[in-house]
Amino acid sequence: MGDLRRVLLVGSSLPPFLPANVHRIRQLCWSLRSAGWEAEVLAPEEAFQNAEWRDPRGYELFPADVPRHAVESSRPDWIRTAGIRGMGWRAWWPMACKGSELLQSGRFMLVYISTTQFNFFCLGSWWRQRHSIPCVLDFQDPWYRPGQSIETTTHRLKANLGNRIARILERWAVQEATGLVSVSPYYLTELRSRYPRARCFRGDRTAVIPFGFTEADFALPLPKKPATRKKQIVYVGVGAELMAKSFRRILEGLKRLLEKEPEKLKGIKIRLYGTDGRWKLGQPKILQNLAEKMGMGGLVEEDPTILAYSRSLELMKEADGLLVLGVEDPAYMPSKLFSYSRSGKPLLASLVEGTQAKSYFQGTPEIGHLITFGKTERSRGEETEIQEFLEEVMQAREFQRPKVREKYSDQAMSGQHADIFEKCIGAKR
Repeated sequence: MGDLRRVLLVGSSLPPFLPANVHRIRQLCWSLRSAGWEAEVLAPEEAFQNAEWRDPRGYELFPADVPRHAVESSRPDWIRTAGIRGMGWRAWWPMACKGSELLQSGRFMLVYISTTQFNFFCLGSWWRQRHSIPCVLDFQDPWYRPGQSIETTTHRLKANLGNRIARILERWAVQEATGLVSVSPYYLTELRSRYPRARCFRGDRTAVIPFGFTEADFALPLPKKPATRKKQIVYVGVGAELMAKSFRRILEGLKRLLEKEPEKLKGIKIRLYGTDGRWKLGQPKILQNLAEKMGMGGLVEEDPTILAYSRSLELMKEADGLLVLGVEDPAYMPSKLFSYSRSGKPLLASLVEGTQAKSYFQGTPEIGHLITFGKTERSRGEETEIQEFLEEVMQAREFQRPKVREKYSDQAMSGQHADIFEKCIGAKR
């Protein structure tokens, strides 16, 4: 293993804290070695983390042999005292200092930053200027959003100011990045249009790599599915206003089936989990209320409270069918799409018309069933897709999906990362 290259993976959390944006790095830690790279991880310590991100089995979900470097909180934390609570601001300077200390050792050939704490992307520019080390940025979501309409926050002035600052910081980070990775081709297209002379675009060092799945997650011992109960169709993830149109399209399709066959859904329950991190006891459950307004309240139950990732794996194993919901942005890439498909359970995705993810269903139809929402009243074949999905759920179907396992595993994703890493270390600095 002495000839392996070494990369510093920079993220927002370490186990036992496992928010959604850390899973790209977690997956790479499991499989980069098979692609010829050793990894170490740098992230803020526990003092920076939200308690809801703590996973009681977090250490089991992260490889123990990958070195981890936790960045300590500065004392006193004057930034927080000033009312700035975001991790991306509070942890930036401690991350910059600790990263410089690690890079001075000379053992790293590359820095890879993957997070939705976007201020951390500027660390790549900082370190490159001081240590002449190439840096790759991974865009899981868009950072700066031109003409953004802030609809999901009550702090609109603060959000709009943050978006303007993001424009300045994004320019600095992207212009200096040696390479870019994104889960969506749309994000790269937008960044290229704004920064056509950025290093990564001049050297064609970019790659679209979707969220894959981690085989280690399926090796984690989990409870067996209860034997006697209604068939459970499960969704775990963000919901509320963001996913309301997506879920409505599913409900509309189910309602049409019910009108034709009233007994069709008698033995089925749809359960939605972790849909609203802002939710407090006594507040409305947006997606459950939507079902009730459409006359299907007894079909849907929603628990908006945030779940640990290990619990979401348990729910996936217990489920008889799985849902994937989408937002109105066609660039959106569902993070659980391939892990849900790898589970072998019947899968139904509701994504916006024109979604870039449609190409995955076209290239690998075994992924599951896809319907779309948007301007049209219904998509062609929508009722057929929903009906086939329900029949698979009632029959307790299990699917092997060999092409999904081959094309979208953590090892396959690590191989694609290794390709872009090689291009970056070969580039002129």
